[in-house]
This record gives sequence, structure tokens and C-alpha cells, in this order.
Amino acid sequence: MKTLTTFLITISFIAVSAAADIREFTSADGTKTLKAKVLDYSQDKGVVKMLRVDGKAMTFPVKALSKEDGEYLKVWYQSTMAGRKLAVRITDEEKKISEKKTENARVSSYNSNFKFNVRNNGTSPFENIEVKYQIFYMVDGVKGTKNQDLVASGQTNISSIFPRTDQNLTTEKVNLTKIRPLPASQCTGGTCPNTKVSRASSRTDRVKGIIAKFFKDGEEFKEVVYPSGFRGQWSSGNISAGL
Repeated sequence: MKTLTTFLITISFIAVSAAADIREFTSADGTKTLKAKVLDYSQDKGVVKMLRVDGKAMTFPVKALSKEDGEYLKVWYQSTMAGRKLAVRITDEEKKISEKKTENARVSSYNSNFKFNVRNNGTSPFENIEVKYQIFYMVDGVKGTKNQDLVASGQTNISSIFPRTDQNLTTEKVNLTKIRPLPASQCTGGTCPNTKVSRASSRTDRVKGIIAKFFKDGEEFKEVVYPSGFRGQWSSGNISAGL
């Protein structure tokens, strides 16, 4: 009985969800109405594909509908199709910005950041997309101290991206440090003193990964994680360490 009840509740939920997608559209001259669910819309081609309540799919010009319905289709496309039509590819970049040599070590400073390549595979433009991201990185512990796992957050925006075009976005930079003890032959006087930086205090800060979330009108529609196997925990707090 419990299984049957759960099944009936599930079916009821699906029916309600489907009904919520049904809209009554009006013809341009106001004489006819159509109850249907929007399947796809192309602002560029000026056509819309709908599924009628009788199960029949149909494609026709948007100009056949009222002005109000035309505006509805634009909003529907922005909120519904962005997650499907926007493809995101992330790459990482690390650049050495300085290097100095102490009496027994080489200390290098790096900037690390990510680049987003966003492509609109749809047939209509998308506008006002907000991109929030969190970069997860580790500061290497030295001289017996523990490693520090830190998170740096930031955001950027896509004001408009047209069909079949790409946009490249760049995150803020995270500052990293790498320390490498020198061979004895390169140390001052040919011997590395056991002060300041010793062989036991090598340091390698590194970036672990990034989580990027895409929003439209405050609603999240896409999340991208890089690298693919990275399992970071998104924080809702105001984080800015390392930027």
C-alpha cells in the first residue's frame, strides 16, 4: 500500500509540474487561443515550437501571437534554455611574477587564475548573466605547521552573448609561493646554513580547483566544476582570502 501511495503521489507531482508549464496563448488579432507548452524558441528566426495539450507538436511564426506572448517567449527562453544552450569550458593558468635567491633557497611568487570560455549554442542571445566563482587553494605548511586550505571568491558578468559566439572571462588571481632549497654548491660559502629556510622547509602552494555558478535574475541555472573530479564545498559566506 505504501508503494502504491508513493507511486500515485509521484504521478500527481508530474501532472502538476506539466500543467504548470501549460500557458494559454492568444493570436495576434485576439480572436483565437491555444493552450500549449513551449518546447523551443528562436528569436533570430522568429519561430516557436510548442506542444499542444492534445500531445501534438507544432512550429509557427512568433508574429502569429500577441505582443504579450512574444515578450513571454523572450523571458521563457532566458530563464529556461540558458542552462542547456550555454557551454562552458574552464582552463587554468599560472604565471611566475617574481623570483629571488636567499642564502640557501630560491623563493618564487606566482599568480594563478582560471579562464572561462562560454559559448552560446542557441539561436537567441542571452543577456545579463551573473557568474560567481570560488577558487580553492592550499598554502603549504612549513617548519611543522599545518597546511591551510583557503577559498577565494569573486564574480563577473556576461552582459550579452549572441548565438554561435564565444566570450572569454577571467577570474581574479590567487597569490602562491614556492620555496626550493638550493643545492649546497649554490649556497653562500658552499654550505647551506640551518637558518631562515632549511631543506625541511620546502613550500609549494597550489590551487586545487574551482566551482563556478551561473545565475539569471538571481536564479542559478548552471554549475561547472574544474577539474572534473574536484569535490569542493561551496561556501555561502563572504570569502575573499587570497585575491
